[in-house]
Amino acid sequence: MVPLRSEVGTRLKSLETMALRRRVVSTQLECGGLEVVGAGHLCIADTAEQFAEKTLSPLTNEELIHRITNEARDLVVNRYDLEVIA
Repeated sequence: MVPLRSEVGTRLKSLETMALRRRVVSTQLECGGLEVVGAGHLCIADTAEQFAEKTLSPLTNEELIHRITNEARDLVVNRYDLEVIA
């Protein structure tokens, strides 16, 4: 989870997590500037209630988790990998 409420630091922690095929729940602020699609690459939540819902809801849907984490990994490799950026 990335519950940032102020623009501080970089978005590297989300990219690193996605590269490891782990599900990310993030605020709009944290994922701003990244070429991500909510529900496609990660889950976006801006309130405590949304964070709880997004964190718990996919636990029973392995197919959804598998799809999101694979799409997120592909995004990181194809768009944010150091060799691609260079």
